[in-house]
Amino acid sequence: MIAELRDRAMLLCMSELGLRVSDVAGLQLDGIDFTDRVLRLRCHKMQKATMLPMTDKLANALKDYLRRGRPTCTSRGMFVMHRAPVGKPMTPDGIRGVVTRRAARAGLGHRVGGTHVLRHSLASRMLKAGASLKQIADVLGHQSINTTAIYAKVDLDALSAVALPWPGAKGVQP
Repeated sequence: MIAELRDRAMLLCMSELGLRVSDVAGLQLDGIDFTDRVLRLRCHKMQKATMLPMTDKLANALKDYLRRGRPTCTSRGMFVMHRAPVGKPMTPDGIRGVVTRRAARAGLGHRVGGTHVLRHSLASRMLKAGASLKQIADVLGHQSINTTAIYAKVDLDALSAVALPWPGAKGVQP
């Protein structure tokens, strides 16, 4: 089904770059630079433009959607409706619906309560891969590290492996 190409590209925008649904809905055709492999976003929340590097997987999914999935239309929006009204830009609510339906089809409906889980997952994966909170904040567009710390769930098992023993604990010499 052709909508699957669109849905995959939208989901990768959220899971690989941590984009908000409003960012995905607002993505324009002229904001995609395949030569430099970047997405240029107009971030309404922060009132500025942002450039994010595309992964190979995301770039290929966007190309695939543009070549084989996007209906011919006059809209400059990247992601458009495939059912009536065909060619109208996707709204944030429409994108949320795609995430919910895709999660249910994958048997994850009980674990995916909304689109922000994709941002949280990206932050946690980046933290686990060794990225600093500042790097994660930059990708997610956070101005405060405190906000990023909420997103990046700390891996307590990994922390306990590097933690020093508590002085005075059983068998620990001061």
